[in-house]
Amino acid sequence: MRYFVLSFVFSCLLAGCASDRQVVSALDKAWRLVAPEYAAYVQKDPDLTAYEKKVRLKTVQLTTELLDEYFDRSKSTLESSPAGN
Repeated sequence: MRYFVLSFVFSCLLAGCASDRQVVSALDKAWRLVAPEYAAYVQKDPDLTAYEKKVRLKTVQLTTELLDEYFDRSKSTLESSPAGN
């Protein structure tokens, strides 16, 4: 799954078919779909050590935070926006 997302992003970058913001937006949408499933998989995988799980879950957290920062989706902004907007 990870390789699919990466290949999608790199193909857009190499083709020059989109602006930086469009590429990051596409990556963000894919990440929002894949990240929860990947995190659940990591937590349940009996073959991963506690350290390996910790590293992978930290990567999910940091990537999500970077995307939120790029799109300026801070928690205070989301919490203070009126309902329905």
